[in-house]
Amino acid sequence: MGSPRKRSVKRVCVCVHSIELFQKMCDELKDWIGEKTSGINPDDVGKDLASVKLLQRKQQNLEQELRPIEDKINKMSLMANGCVSHSHLIDINVS
Repeated sequence: MGSPRKRSVKRVCVCVHSIELFQKMCDELKDWIGEKTSGINPDDVGKDLASVKLLQRKQQNLEQELRPIEDKINKMSLMANGCVSHSHLIDINVS
C-alpha cells in the first residue's frame, strides 16, 4: 500500500473518472433521445386507418428500442448514486 496521500489521490482520480464517464453516458443518452424525439409529432393522431396503424408501428418500434436503454439508465443511476455516496469520503485537499 502507498502513503495516505497517494491513496487519497487515487480515490480522487477514481471518483473523477467515474464522474467523467457518467457525464459521457449522459451526453450519449441525451443525443439518442434527441434523435428519437425529433421524429415524433404529438399533434399527428392519424387521419385514416392506415396512418393510425403506421403510428402504432412507430410506437411499438420506439418501445422496443427503449427496453435496452432502461438498463443503461438504471446503471447510470447506480453510478450516480455511487459517486455521490463516495464523494463525501474523499478529502479533495490532497495537495
